[in-house]
Amino acid sequence: DFVYVDDAVRAIIAAAEAGLRGADVVNICTGVPVTVANVLEQLERATGRKFDVHFDESRDAGVKISVGLPDKAREILGFQTSVGFSEGASRMMAELSAPA
Repeated sequence: DFVYVDDAVRAIIAAAEAGLRGADVVNICTGVPVTVANVLEQLERATGRKFDVHFDESRDAGVKISVGLPDKAREILGFQTSVGFSEGASRMMAELSAPA
């Protein structure tokens, strides 16, 4: 689960302005699973390049899918992400490739 930086900032502001007392764990996430293959595919699309990737099947790949549950953020903070992974990857690559 990947969150675009603009959404992360909105979530932090929502949490700061919520006036909550005490501590609670709130996932700031999309709730949409993203695999390593998804990441590579979106970065290839965003860059217009094809990566030469080789997976070593003999090794444990670690985390295969990353996904969080956004329910508490929606309930407690009224927060929901607005930028999906594909759009976020495109925006990130456009920012990185823009002239300084």
